[in-house]
Amino acid sequence: MCALAEPIDENAASAIAFAKPCSFSTALGDIELRSSEPSMPVEQPIAIHLRTPSETYILHSEITGVSMYMGRIPVIWEPIGNDVWETTIYLGACTDPNMLWQLEVGIGKTNEPGNKTTVKIPFQSTW
Repeated sequence: MCALAEPIDENAASAIAFAKPCSFSTALGDIELRSSEPSMPVEQPIAIHLRTPSETYILHSEITGVSMYMGRIPVIWEPIGNDVWETTIYLGACTDPNMLWQLEVGIGKTNEPGNKTTVKIPFQSTW
């Protein structure tokens, strides 16, 4: 995951910072994702920040294990600015020191209820 480092939005409610772009394409536009801990360590709090396309909202979000079954981790996003969201996650430890995970985020257009899409973002954790 990309690291937090430069301001993403001067109008954001908190002083969140992002480094290089880490974008993923969706049918509604690009989303950008950053992490406070780019190595994604297990059993530690990890702040994740997401920028969605203009005039969109998050419909659903969860993390699932790809390398092995680890259940489903619901992800609850809080708005912190214009089209900028924040959450804190905890990844479980398993026997794989380089576990592969998938973050799924469903987004919809604010003024077009039927216009929605889902993006699946793979990442690796470490311990």
